[in-house]
Amino acid sequence: MKNMMNVSVNNTNIMSAPPLKVGELTPPNKTLTPVLFSREQADREFYEIDRYVSQRVKSSLGKDQRKTPTSVYVATGLLTLAGLIFGKQLLKK
Repeated sequence: MKNMMNVSVNNTNIMSAPPLKVGELTPPNKTLTPVLFSREQADREFYEIDRYVSQRVKSSLGKDQRKTPTSVYVATGLLTLAGLIFGKQLLKK
């Protein structure tokens, strides 16, 4: 406890901030030169990127794991058959 009371922290370095330069605009060192593409080259590169992205999306999805189980089809068929049989009996009365 005694050692902690004797420790001093110099907050001047932590709390100091560089002076603000309000209203000063500094231009960039160099500007980017535009790259011109022909329409055909741009379309070709776009379709390559699109094909690459769509292949990646398809491979990331993988197989569909949420297929309907066979038991659901069997139960639906049995309920439909039972409904037809009992429906005819109800209509006959």
